[in-house]
Formats: sequence, C-alpha cells, structure tokens
Amino acid sequence: MDNITQETTLMKVRSIGGATATGYRLYNGNFKKLFRSSWIQSLLYALVCGALGVLVAVKSPELSVMAITSAPTEAMYHYAVGLSVAILALSAAAFLLETVFYACSISLLRQHSLSGIISRPLHWYSFDKHATWRTLKGVLGMVAIACVPAIVFSLLWQFRLKSAISSPGDNIVLLSFSIIAAILVFLAYLPCHLGFMKYVINDGCRFWPTVAKEYPVALRHYGMVFGVYLLSSIVVIIIEFVIILPALIIAIANYHANMGVINGDPLGMPSYIMPLTAVVMAIAGFFQAYIRSTMLFTLYYMYGSIGSQEQERNDYISKKSESEHNETNIIHRP
Repeated sequence: MDNITQETTLMKVRSIGGATATGYRLYNGNFKKLFRSSWIQSLLYALVCGALGVLVAVKSPELSVMAITSAPTEAMYHYAVGLSVAILALSAAAFLLETVFYACSISLLRQHSLSGIISRPLHWYSFDKHATWRTLKGVLGMVAIACVPAIVFSLLWQFRLKSAISSPGDNIVLLSFSIIAAILVFLAYLPCHLGFMKYVINDGCRFWPTVAKEYPVALRHYGMVFGVYLLSSIVVIIIEFVIILPALIIAIANYHANMGVINGDPLGMPSYIMPLTAVVMAIAGFFQAYIRSTMLFTLYYMYGSIGSQEQERNDYISKKSESEHNETNIIHRP
C-alpha cells in the first residue's frame, strides 16, 4: 500500500509520459470508486444526451426537409422556434450535468491531494456540494476566457470569412492568417489549465487571481502543459471515436435518408428510429463522460509535477540567496 501511495503521490517531479501514465494509473485503480460516486450524475447526463440526439439527428433533418419541400407556414415557424429553444435548453442542461459529473472526479482528486489515497464511498450515491460549486465556477471561468476569442472569430466569420470561403483562391492570405491566429489562440489558452487545476483542487484561492498568477508559471513549463494535454487528448479522441461511432452512423444515415426525400425517395428509416437514436446517443453519452474525465487525472499530475519543480526552483533560489548573503557578511566582517 505504501508503494502504491508513493507511486501516485501528487507532489513529485515527473516527465510528460510519467504524469500521463500516473494519471491513467490512478484513474484505473480507482474506477470502481469513481463509478460508485458518479453513476447517477452520468445517467442523468446520458438521458439528456439521448433526448438531444433525437432532436439533432432526427427532428432537425425532418425540419430541413419540410422547409425545402413545403411552403413556409406559421406552424412551421413555431415548430422551428420550439425545436431551437429545446436544443438550446438541452445543450445547457447537458453542459451543467457534465460539469456536475466532472465534480465527482474533482472531489476524489481533492481527497487524494490531502491524504494520498481515495476512500471508497459509503453509499451508492454521493454529492459533494463544495467540489461541485468550485468545479462549476472553474469551468465557467474557463468558458469565459474561451468566449473572448470565440466572439472575435465569430464576428470575423460573419463579416469576412464567410464570403472568403466561397473563393479561397482570392483570399489565401486572410484564410491563412485566420488559421494561424486560431492555432496561436488555442496554444495561448492551454496554460490556463494549470490555474484551473490549482483552483479546483485547493481551497482558499479565487479563480481569476489564481489563473493570472499561475499563467506565467505554466509558460515556464509549457512543454509539460502541452505534452500532457496533447497525449491525453489523443487517447480521449481515439476512444471517443470508437464509442460514438454507432451514434454517428445513425445520425449520418438519418440525414441522408431525409435528404433523399427531397428527391422523391421514400424515407426508408424504421419506425423505431427515434427510440433507437435515443438509446444509442444515451449510451454514447454515458461512456463518453467517463472517457473525458480521464483528462482531469492527467492534468492533476501535470499540476503536481509543475508545483514540485517550482518548489525545487524556489528552494534553490532561496539557498543561493542565503549563501550569497552569508558570503557578503564574511567579506564585510571586520
């Protein structure tokens, strides 16, 4: 037990691969505990994903066919508005429930940071209000940071890029600049994750001052931040693709079936397409949440490794300063 605790201790200098591997090791070793404390949140999120999947993959293509093949009516307008509102409401609910689900992982990581172990939950349900509230504030803060460049690019798309896409050969400079700018903005956004992890793991600090203070620290260790994020993202994308593949196939098949109706073809989809879509989307959402939460564990050890390196750096500077001070006193001693 002591060897396991020592191996997965938070404050330890690790390489990019070491931090990533230790994060997955902690996740796999405590998955039963995570599942026991988060299955209700994940189930609620999955149900919302199922309902949202039906609206996006089934109802939206139907509305597109109606708009193309029929004259606009007031009933069609109200249907379109109602569908849009429902999609927005379910998307907001999915975001909130996914954040609440991630708070379960944050709660376990907070426990691990204090004691070095993750205890088995006492009940088959749990809700850490403090970790949930802190995670929600942290996620909303990260979204707010991302919204600034997102708004700029949205305006750029609306007034310039939308028309430039139609004739890319004449706007190669603008399109190249936009792609490079988007990549640079994303790379500049990555260091914010260090402040986010420090905020959700530790009490007694506020989000914005923490992110601002840790940002230059993350820049000093940018290779670590980028490497861990990249490795974790690759793993998540590969596994997610396998999981959501059935849902993606159903969505594409339903879209093409509805587009075929425009040309006079029969719909060709089974009568149970709505419940089938709901079930497949819900299952995909359920497992998708657990796959994505692995990134919290790898970023957790990224934060611990950088914190350890900074502590060693500060200790070295302090000892060096103290040594220089002592040498100065010796030189000036009468």
